[in-house]
Amino acid sequence: MKAEKKRWRISENTLIILGLLGGSTGILIGMVMFKHKLSKKKFYIGIPLILILNKILELTILNYIN
Repeated sequence: MKAEKKRWRISENTLIILGLLGGSTGILIGMVMFKHKLSKKKFYIGIPLILILNKILELTILNYIN
């Protein structure tokens, strides 16, 4: 709706950065729930890849700590 009214929106680069910082799970859930950004390759491929990388990093850190 904001796009149609030419109002301010969150940029795609901001969403990618938030995904890299650990928000990829929420971004992926939002994409599926609202059927948004599913036609853009950098989102329907990129966000799941970022999620996998986040989980690998998370497991690596947890294993290092223990």
